[in-house]
Amino acid sequence: MENWPHDLRLKTRKFIDGVESFPEGGILQMKNIGSFSGHMKKEDLLNGKLIIYAEHNLPFQFNSAGEIFAAGWVADNH
Repeated sequence: MENWPHDLRLKTRKFIDGVESFPEGGILQMKNIGSFSGHMKKEDLLNGKLIIYAEHNLPFQFNSAGEIFAAGWVADNH
């Protein structure tokens, strides 16, 4: 599977680690290498949960940022 560029993965990691401020409203838009989208909630991260709510699908829960990247997800903060 293709990977996102390093700078997108790094930016995503900063959001997950709390180094980068979440967008107003507490919702971080995400995109997948498979051309679909989802979002993460700041509230979940504050509670130690890495959950992506994908469009037209059940939420995906991950154990690490590495798992998020391996599944093809990065932040879509344009």
